[in-house]
Amino acid sequence: MFPYNLFLIILATFHIVLSTDSSNFGIIQYSGVGYDGTFKPISKINEGRDGGSCGCELRGEDVWFTGENAPFSGSQAVHIRGPLKLFKFAYYTSARYVVGGNTSYNWIRHAYFDSSANTVSMENVTFLGYVGRDSECLGKSLEYVTPDTLGQGKVNAPPRSDTTLAPNQEYLIYSNISCPPSGVYGGCGVYRRDGKAFHGFGGLTKMFLFEFIMPDYRGPEGTDTSLNEPAIWLTSDSLPRVTQNGYSVSNCSCLLQGCGAVNVFSANDTFLDTSLITLQGKAISDYNERFVGYTSESHFSRPRNVTAMGGIIFDSEGNTVIFLSNETVFDPTIDATFVDDLLTGLPSLGLTMLLKKGNTTAPRVIPRVKSSSTMLHFPKNRLFLFLHILICCFFICTW
Repeated sequence: MFPYNLFLIILATFHIVLSTDSSNFGIIQYSGVGYDGTFKPISKINEGRDGGSCGCELRGEDVWFTGENAPFSGSQAVHIRGPLKLFKFAYYTSARYVVGGNTSYNWIRHAYFDSSANTVSMENVTFLGYVGRDSECLGKSLEYVTPDTLGQGKVNAPPRSDTTLAPNQEYLIYSNISCPPSGVYGGCGVYRRDGKAFHGFGGLTKMFLFEFIMPDYRGPEGTDTSLNEPAIWLTSDSLPRVTQNGYSVSNCSCLLQGCGAVNVFSANDTFLDTSLITLQGKAISDYNERFVGYTSESHFSRPRNVTAMGGIIFDSEGNTVIFLSNETVFDPTIDATFVDDLLTGLPSLGLTMLLKKGNTTAPRVIPRVKSSSTMLHFPKNRLFLFLHILICCFFICTW
């Protein structure tokens, strides 16, 4: 099972402040998000078959991640956990957007899902779940889910409009861009070959929007309370492609190397908490102290019987804003001034939380592996060649 319950333990141990303030709408903000760090890419996955070892082998060379929002500037997978009903989802990027800034650009939608109407709509989204082949050490692989999200499907199908995720049931949202073959230098790195593999949602400056409801679950007396803890959260898109058991397998979890996770809306009986799971500002010499949980000092109210709308924004200067607002829209293009006005009109729930500075600095020239992204980039060498040819054609035509 994906280690969401362990997230809760980590947050309970390392959270900074927790108050009782809550609201049905508002913003929770973090600043100073992003640091320089390294990881070792997986070079081989050993599933422990026929009595062999279980774990992942790592490449010897360190690879750096750096800059604003790192490591969350990498491509993300979206996790949805019940009891929850998701009506809408959208993913946007902006060339530049700064919370409270004066020089921001509009938000462009790149992925969309809408089950609020009679006809379900979806663009550039793939619905996967841990419903594939079971491995003793890695858990189940990712496969398409059936429209009720309970079983393994044959094609990419959206959840039915009447589908409410059962307690502790989970599905994931990826883009519809398939990964290239598994490999250290491939666009998705090394991953399990017995399941589906897609790119997540990349970009330095990005926004995820959700419309959802989190109904209560009351089982028989003595029922595990974790069954009534729905959540929406983000992880590196590489993690679920490798393992369902994120913390239990040697070297197979990028979380242990710092790829991080974001609990966007994490519910208990009463509240919605938000938090960032990151190694930023933390010495990692002690295995048991690898994570800092930056938990919001305030909460949103849990939307049990009413539909909530909101999301998370990673801006261009290391600010992360999580918000709920009935004014949220899911249009193909959202004007930057509309987002500014929406955020300005919402109350701040607690003080902005400033993350600690990182402990390392990346070299000026750093080695990289190809990163997963839904955005297509024109290689610089090809761009130079294209411009060179264009200039030559211009002079020939005007000669």
